[in-house]
Amino acid sequence: MKSNHAIKWLYAVPKKKKLYILGLMIVQALHGASGVLYALLLRGIVDHATAHDKSGFWLYVVYTVMLVLGQIGLRAVIRWLNEFSRSTFENIFKARLMRNILQKDFASVNMVFCSVRSAMVH
Repeated sequence: MKSNHAIKWLYAVPKKKKLYILGLMIVQALHGASGVLYALLLRGIVDHATAHDKSGFWLYVVYTVMLVLGQIGLRAVIRWLNEFSRSTFENIFKARLMRNILQKDFASVNMVFCSVRSAMVH
C-alpha cells in the first residue's frame, strides 16, 4: 500500500485546530439525525389526525415547528463552523508558507539557476 505524505502533512500541520472539523462533523451528524426525527414527528401528526386526537395532533405540530427551528439553527452553526474552520486552516497554511518563504536561502537557489542559465547560453 502506498503511503500518502500529503494526507499526513495535512493532518500534522493544523495541530489542535482539527477539533473545528470534529465539531463540524458532530453538528452535521445531528442535523442528519434530525431528518429522521422529522419523519417520526410527521408520522405522529398523521396518526393523531386520523385518530381525531386534537391535543396529540397539536402537540406533534408544536414539536415539528420546534424541530424545524432547531434545524435552521443547526444550519446556521454548520455554515459558521464551515467558514471558521476553512478560514482558520487557510490562515495556518498561508502563515506557514510565508514563514518558509522568508526563512529560505534563495540566494543560493538563484546562484544555481543563474549558473545553469549561463551554461545554456554559452
